[in-house]
Amino acid sequence: MVGTGPSNFALRPFRIDRETEFSMARVADQMLGAKKQLAAVRSDGDKNFYESKCATLDRQIDNLVYELYDRVGLPIERVMLLKPHMLFGRAFLAISARLG
Repeated sequence: MVGTGPSNFALRPFRIDRETEFSMARVADQMLGAKKQLAAVRSDGDKNFYESKCATLDRQIDNLVYELYDRVGLPIERVMLLKPHMLFGRAFLAISARLG
């Protein structure tokens, strides 16, 4: 019987187009900035704002990662092992549509 753990799956090399690369870098930079601002807040209102902003950016990053998983053909079963909390979003729907 073949194991189902992540260690039994090797990703093949792939290239990321410039648009995707820039999108990922932009969102990552925004997340770093929001985390810095969150660490420096003084009011509960600002704290709530930056926590919400970080959560939104985190979901955007998850969706970008899902799109990469879809491009390399990572089976949904593997995605669920790696990131079970990511079961949402447009990219997940694209992956799950392949399952029929």
